[in-house]
Amino acid sequence: MTEPDDDDHAYFRAIEEVFVRLRGSPLLLSPADWQVARRWHREGVPLDLVGNALEEVFARRRERGAKGKISSLRYCAPAVEAAWSHLRELTAPGERAEVAALDVPSRLAALAAALPAELPERDELVARLAALAAAAGGTEAVERRLAEIDRELLDGADRRASARLAKEVDRPGGLNSRLSKSASARRAASVCRYVQAR
Repeated sequence: MTEPDDDDHAYFRAIEEVFVRLRGSPLLLSPADWQVARRWHREGVPLDLVGNALEEVFARRRERGAKGKISSLRYCAPAVEAAWSHLRELTAPGERAEVAALDVPSRLAALAAALPAELPERDELVARLAALAAAAGGTEAVERRLAEIDRELLDGADRRASARLAKEVDRPGGLNSRLSKSASARRAASVCRYVQAR
């Protein structure tokens, strides 16, 4: 076994300070505790992780109402090692899985086929999706173009809904025939806000 160096000593002292603070009374840690801390240091366990794990052990012990004080760092070792294992799992380099290339033309064809038959601009949209599938460009360009088409569809739906609602309200015997001009103007503004919010 190699002799402890200054880094080992500083690491152990930092852990000892946290341990004594949490314990609430002074205690000299044993040579076995020194070996536990030294192993953590050599494995690269961060001091912050050790401190947090120690605080958690002491807090859980207080919550349980356990009698007596923790007198060994080894008592806390399982919690520190579990936290270190968990951190390594989260930060370990992983293997990158190969992602299959996205078949954009077939996806766009499936989207076109799924458009409802009663959609007013269905034929135009099918043609636009077919042209988009035939055009060169990456998936980002396709996504941008689809977002534009989506906005156009929503704007068109809002205009149609506003027109239908206005027609219904303005028909003879409709709501407007029973309202004053100022109430009718407020209603029109309210309907526009409602349709735009949807």
